[in-house]
Amino acid sequence: MQTHKHALVAVLVALSTLVMACADNSKPTGDIAGEEIPAQSFCDMANDFVTDQSVTNAANFSAEFFSDVDERLVSLIDAAPADIKQYFGTLQTEFAATNKALAELEYDLADPGFLIALQNVDDDAMLAATEAIEDHVGAECSIEPDPIDAGQVDDIMEAFSINRQLAECIHQELGDVANISPELLTPELLTQPVCETSLYALLSGSPAPGG
Repeated sequence: MQTHKHALVAVLVALSTLVMACADNSKPTGDIAGEEIPAQSFCDMANDFVTDQSVTNAANFSAEFFSDVDERLVSLIDAAPADIKQYFGTLQTEFAATNKALAELEYDLADPGFLIALQNVDDDAMLAATEAIEDHVGAECSIEPDPIDAGQVDDIMEAFSINRQLAECIHQELGDVANISPELLTPELLTQPVCETSLYALLSGSPAPGG
């Protein structure tokens, strides 16, 4: 199972991200007194993180937000199998870089320097790391996806004048884009390839795939 999460870089411009939705959003607490963390606990933790749309929502950015993300990533690095530990390390490094850049702007998304401040964040590395983690979760973890939100799909169909099949594909890739906050509708998000088209192409009146 392979999906692509529109990563934090939709606004950072990465890590919606995605969406491989999960049925169990619980957050296991991690290693206790040196005990080995069960594989399913790691699967839940990893899937919870990469499908958590709050992580990609710039409106949440604050010192407390980044502190919470760092704590979650520390637990994931401890729990992760050796072959993907590095990817969580990459996310931790780049989230820290994002925090440093935005702290200088006091997390003001309206600051003219917002996008400039993010230029030192390696969004390509974040996206690659997120996709590697998603691939591992999809291949190694038994997690059933949540049902698609029919109401959100209906909104996407209406907003972009497209059929249900394409709307469901876009919802799976990007989430509830019909009701996204205006500040998150960046040029990067609008032009990102999705389901053999892009939001910009649809808004510009280009024919949808198969249309």
